[in-house]
Amino acid sequence: MMNNVNKMMKDIRRRKVRGFTLIELIVVIAIVSVLSAILVSGLTKYIEKAQKRADVENARMIYEAVNFIVATENVDDNFYIPKNGFTVETTVNDGYTKENGYERYRVYTVARMYGSTDIKHKNQDWGWTGTESNKSRDKFVDLLNNFEGFENYKHNKMCEGKVFIKMSCHKHRQTKKLLDPGSGKPDGSITDKWLICVRSDTNAIEIWAGNSQGRGANGPMYRLWPNPDNEYITE
Repeated sequence: MMNNVNKMMKDIRRRKVRGFTLIELIVVIAIVSVLSAILVSGLTKYIEKAQKRADVENARMIYEAVNFIVATENVDDNFYIPKNGFTVETTVNDGYTKENGYERYRVYTVARMYGSTDIKHKNQDWGWTGTESNKSRDKFVDLLNNFEGFENYKHNKMCEGKVFIKMSCHKHRQTKKLLDPGSGKPDGSITDKWLICVRSDTNAIEIWAGNSQGRGANGPMYRLWPNPDNEYITE
């Protein structure tokens, strides 16, 4: 009887110290790797969406600043003379629909600003810059750079104390937007520039995200405010 008990105890001890087999370890590692990949992918997408929504909120702030300056300062009709225009296409999400869910119209750029401190930008001017020499535009750009609401955006040392509002700078699967013959289409470039645009049909001010490099550089890619392009947020 005692021999049987001793044998059983030895078997139990062997099982306790046996540990995992190689196959079991491989299976566990594979499961952990798959779960980690899923979690990292989900977290990355969540962070990107949060950053893009922050871009939209900053675009709203810029839009309000622009409209305040236009409404309170002496900006004459020359401000709205269309030059350097682009035909653009953007999703419609403001309560009505157009053909295929997109709206196509022409805009021209009044001012722009880099939203990235990437060293690839060479000889770039920081802060808001005008797109052409025009007394109305020059005055507007000066007022914009000195706008009180942008004071908290002048602390980036690399930007020489000028206004700098960061853009999330994601690479997009660009398939449309710049539709002018010969201008080329953006090739999935990174959105890294704020553009203050005016619609040629209504003179409405809009804030767009643009790219500074590649084909179609400096052209508007996504409308951020008003009525943000759904494709920018959901890509």
